[in-house]
Amino acid sequence: YFHDLMRREEPAKGLPSGDERLRLPIPQREIDANPNLVQNEGY
Repeated sequence: YFHDLMRREEPAKGLPSGDERLRLPIPQREIDANPNLVQNEGY
């Protein structure tokens, strides 16, 4: 879905920007390197 939107340069519709389904986990190595980071909820 998102690949097609990027390829066609279309805006994402139907999911609000704050939708939790758009949030991905932050890699553990990034959290280890920066103590100010907090993992996204649900991961």
